Amino acid sequence: MKRDYTNEYLQLIEEIAEDGELTHQEIYLLAKWLNENKEGRKTWPANLFLPILKEVFADGKIDKSEALLVGKLIQKVRRDWAREHALTNAIPAENAIDRAIRFFDDATPRLPSIETVLNIASFNEPDLVYQINLSGPSCSCPDFKKNRHNLPFGHISRCCKHIMQAFSEVRPSNGWPSWFDPFIEAGFRPLPNQEWNVCHSTNRNYLVSSANREWANVYARVGDDGEKYGYNIVEDRWSYGNEPADAVTLTETIQKLSK
Repeated sequence: MKRDYTNEYLQLIEEIAEDGELTHQEIYLLAKWLNENKEGRKTWPANLFLPILKEVFADGKIDKSEALLVGKLIQKVRRDWAREHALTNAIPAENAIDRAIRFFDDATPRLPSIETVLNIASFNEPDLVYQINLSGPSCSCPDFKKNRHNLPFGHISRCCKHIMQAFSEVRPSNGWPSWFDPFIEAGFRPLPNQEWNVCHSTNRNYLVSSANREWANVYARVGDDGEKYGYNIVEDRWSYGNEPADAVTLTETIQKLSK
């Protein structure tokens, strides 16, 4: 049977992309796979990582800017895959999207409700399809049924990976409002036990999670771009040294959520 190099590399990405920061060992694993699979490195998405990882390891060390660059590429690959493999069979009416945006409250950590049902392919098994209802939201996948279905409607942690993909699929052309767009575009599914809050500042609202083991995530629109920040609650530092403008207030919020 012919090897599915694309799926192999995607699964490797999934395994290492769950925390707040890429370690040197995780980046090494991405490069090790490329070294051991000469045919596979020609396929997507491995072919995107090959030139970057060659440059990263050229001087024998990995600095913060290089690790951040690899992390950004991982986010892009996951987002592109989700958009390419979404099997939409019911595009929501334009007024349903408009209504969701109109009633979206970016001061509250709550998902928008959209009256539509979509089919989304499994990330690891493209022939397996799950049904997502974005009004809850809900999903027919095992993760949702086992771990998330009892969470309140609109709870951020109701998002399994397929719900994240569905929101990405119906994303309006100019993006979702406020923190919701960076949250969806980053593509990092929350864990079922994570709690959420919105931290207010003069310039923007941040979506803030409790820490999973060591890492908490923060999402915000900064200028025209969406940003994801990681904060290590044990080591009291921001991932890659990438500290947001309102770091003190955000740190206090994360500490309270994580008690």
